[in-house]
Amino acid sequence: MSFSARNAKIECPDWLPRAAENYLEHTVLGRPIRKMARSQDCHPSTILRQVRRLETKRDDPLIDSALTSISTTFAKRKTDEQREVSEMSLDIVPESAANVAGLPKEKLDQDGLIVLRRLCERGAVLAVARDMESAVVVREDAEGHSVRTAVVERDIAEAIALRDWIKCDDPNKRINRYYITAEGLRAVQELTAEEENRAHVLAQDGLTVSKSHRSHEPAKIRSTVTESPIMGLARRKDKFGEPFLSKSQVSAGERLRQDFEISQLDADDVQECLARLSNDKPASHRGIRSARQRLHAALTDLGSGLSEVAMECCCFLNGIESTENKMGWSARSGKIVLRIALTRLEIYYNQIEGKHGPLIG
Repeated sequence: MSFSARNAKIECPDWLPRAAENYLEHTVLGRPIRKMARSQDCHPSTILRQVRRLETKRDDPLIDSALTSISTTFAKRKTDEQREVSEMSLDIVPESAANVAGLPKEKLDQDGLIVLRRLCERGAVLAVARDMESAVVVREDAEGHSVRTAVVERDIAEAIALRDWIKCDDPNKRINRYYITAEGLRAVQELTAEEENRAHVLAQDGLTVSKSHRSHEPAKIRSTVTESPIMGLARRKDKFGEPFLSKSQVSAGERLRQDFEISQLDADDVQECLARLSNDKPASHRGIRSARQRLHAALTDLGSGLSEVAMECCCFLNGIESTENKMGWSARSGKIVLRIALTRLEIYYNQIEGKHGPLIG
């Protein structure tokens, strides 16, 4: 190995854990563990444990694909001599594979938080097929049926696995199931706190810049919950002993929420959401543009009143009581209106898009 190759530096994403960087520098560049330990002012056994741990975790298809993609991206950027050395210890990933090496930290934090919140729901798992470019979050409803709650891009799934936010129960299956870890739960708290801080700063800047704005009401922050309000209602029984919400009604509400999350709209109420859907410039990404069109059509079909309660409970994840107070309704009336809205939403999706709806993305 040449001197230039041994002293090269792995060009890693800024979100990559230090242990993964050490693993790549040792396995791809062949950098001695003792030399790495001296540069990081730690004992060589620390680096050795990190390398062995990452090597063991490469049985996980998401982690193996992520490390291979980062190694390949690094190798392609080097000179012919460095590339020849680097490619000795890596397999070139297909051109169609998601490039996790170019994933920005901002996108990982934003999309990763959505996925982790979904995985916090009871019985939720991330299902990943080996040959698919996307993964899905599914969970079981009260009747034991599987409900899809989110679609995850492959590079996002690889990144959150590499950061130990999710863990696979058995990596040797054709479809692997991932669960949120304790590290993932901590990440939800940290990312949510950062999201709230940014919203608070933007609210304060808005109060400072706009002299005509006299309201000192604090910025509305969407709270973190372990499940949506409609899932709580789905477990309740009506006076006949039947579930208060049917499986198809819950699926309709989850489909609305999924389109809302993919749309990436910075809005806190239905009117603002509709205004942005009508007036904002079309999104450049095809998946976001399609989701916004579906969301706008569904809310328009629901109309005033029903669209508000559906957005509050399905998309903003506000509880029934807070929605009743905001809408000025009497107590215990919100769940009835929500059921009517979900029924109408179910009919709309079945008539316009069919039982299973369009493909996402």
